[in-house]
Amino acid sequence: MSSSRPYPMQRRFSQVLREQWSHVYTEKIRKQGEADLETAVKFGKIEDFDIAQHKTIQSNECIILFPKIEKKTGDEMDYTEDTKDNDDIISPSRMGTNGNGKITKSEYTAYRLPLLYPTVGFPCIDVRALKGKTGVTTYDPGFLSTCSCHSTITYIDGPNGRLLHRGYEIQELCEKSDFVDLSFLLLYGELPGKNDRIHHETQIKKHSLVHEKLIEFYKGFRYNAHPMAIMCAVVGALSSFYHHEMDILNAEHRWLCAYRLIAKMPTLAAMAYKTSIGQPIVYPRNNLSYAENFLHMMFAVPAEPYKISPIKAKALDKFLMLHADHEQNASTSTVRIAGSSHANPFACIASGITALWGPNHGGANEAVLNMLIAIGTKGNIPKYIQKAKDKKDPFRLMGFG
Repeated sequence: MSSSRPYPMQRRFSQVLREQWSHVYTEKIRKQGEADLETAVKFGKIEDFDIAQHKTIQSNECIILFPKIEKKTGDEMDYTEDTKDNDDIISPSRMGTNGNGKITKSEYTAYRLPLLYPTVGFPCIDVRALKGKTGVTTYDPGFLSTCSCHSTITYIDGPNGRLLHRGYEIQELCEKSDFVDLSFLLLYGELPGKNDRIHHETQIKKHSLVHEKLIEFYKGFRYNAHPMAIMCAVVGALSSFYHHEMDILNAEHRWLCAYRLIAKMPTLAAMAYKTSIGQPIVYPRNNLSYAENFLHMMFAVPAEPYKISPIKAKALDKFLMLHADHEQNASTSTVRIAGSSHANPFACIASGITALWGPNHGGANEAVLNMLIAIGTKGNIPKYIQKAKDKKDPFRLMGFG
């Protein structure tokens, strides 16, 4: 992963963008990932393994020992009146045993597993062949110890406040570029040159409008509908407008879908907000920047001109950059799982929005805003701090982890 400073270069992917719509960078990374896996040790059984003779192991391998394992079919259980409930069938006394409640000793079988090292972050054990070769699976309900893919897009370390996109620190990106540059970086793996930037921004602006029929959807929502509920519906509905132009195996269609999503999301979000407050929808303007356009669609009204604050536009742009991609979080994982079935990408993104809506994910931001609205003024802060300290008071400070 690159560690160079984020200065836009003059030669990047403009020619590729204009003529081929190729995913050269993605292909390069895929091949590099395959090469990394090829050089790793192979998953395999170790014959006649003796612990006493193996004082050391290689830095790119793990050794795992298994007792004699028999697959459980369920026929071993005695379904009596005392074991009808699942809590009785899979009880703590049986966990970690051979199924009869007793821990026994047996001969072991040793396997060698590849240990892979990323450019940044924690090493990982390649367990893809584990079930097929050993009959054993791993148990990790929250995926806290699981890497789901090979990626060079984003690295995030929340506790240490670190966020990297394609190797660039987010602080430098925010200082020297904007959201449009960052979206190019995430898509292509390189910061745009001058011609790339012009082409990329033009593609976004020309897709910012939505079909007039889609606007009719908004009229069917209740006046106080939650904006996220509206977003789930209308983003999923995009799949019906672009169904015939979305062959998931066609690279050009996938690029087109990516640009449509980047371009239309501010338009759809602003329309959802306007619907929720009962104001008329405001159309996008191509003479404004990405952040300025979003502010315009959110807060402009037909009755008077809307003056865009440069400070607010810059703040929103940095806010969008900070939230552009957060690695394998709940919504990203949801979209990837839905997309693995080759479903329409717009429908997959709608599934990600439902995950984002939850209070344990993006909905936490909404909880912070609701808290700030409840606090109201600076004078109320001491009172609410005392409420937060009172364990009997249901009030909680949101946004502090």
